Amino acid sequence: MRISRRKPFIVFQGAPALVAELRSIVGLEALQARRDQFALVRCGHLLVAVPIDACIGIRTIDLERQMPVPSRIVRDGGMPIGHILEIDGRMAMVLDPARLVDAHARSLWATAVRRADALKRRQAKMESLWSEIRTVPSATAIRTYASLCSRAGRAGTAAAARAVLSCWSNGESSQGEAPANTENRAPLVRLLLQLAEERRTGQLVVDGNGAGDGNVELLEGRVVNVQHANRHGRAALTQLLGVTWHGSHFHDQPLSGSDVGTITSSVATLIEALESVAPRTP
Repeated sequence: MRISRRKPFIVFQGAPALVAELRSIVGLEALQARRDQFALVRCGHLLVAVPIDACIGIRTIDLERQMPVPSRIVRDGGMPIGHILEIDGRMAMVLDPARLVDAHARSLWATAVRRADALKRRQAKMESLWSEIRTVPSATAIRTYASLCSRAGRAGTAAAARAVLSCWSNGESSQGEAPANTENRAPLVRLLLQLAEERRTGQLVVDGNGAGDGNVELLEGRVVNVQHANRHGRAALTQLLGVTWHGSHFHDQPLSGSDVGTITSSVATLIEALESVAPRTP
């Protein structure tokens, strides 16, 4: 079995599944097309993921009625990897899962298990950090979260987290500069973070200088609702962050109908809003 260099294994329910390229197994050149769907089969104690275009169904084959013919493609020990038989008038190759994995692939299993465990621990750590950022954010949590997102290939989220951290007065100094295409959003990000630190309740009106005013409602510093142009919520905040604004004023006023305990922190809200505009790795 040829192990895919692009993706040697995937993680399914916390366990690694080695990726087997069927075209290589039967002696054909591997296609360059990207396949993100897999059929998972059990090969002894190993789990193998076979890249496929689509699953068209599952059939039960009665081998007492059809005599399979061993294929000429063999693996370790000269055993065939499958048999040839007729299904619905067409020749088909029925693979033996136990023969898909050769000695080389088995030697990679321990490494795959260790890497899968590391990925699972990293994902659990990211989820824990994000939960902390959504409730009581800290500079350490944001910095660590950004680093883990970078390692996980989530460049947009990492860039957004670093951009917010660079604007946060309590964030000390972030590692690296803020992403270039978030620099013009820094003043509004800083203002919202300052209002969050002061736990202000009321409405922030942002002068959009011809692009329309934006309204941001805050409850004890946490963003409750955003309106700008014809958009609402996170989409409105993302749009508002991209507007060149020339002033703002805040009206302290009570808000009703919201429980601050159920509202995401402004830090997390800003990270989510900036994520869609942060640079991504090609």
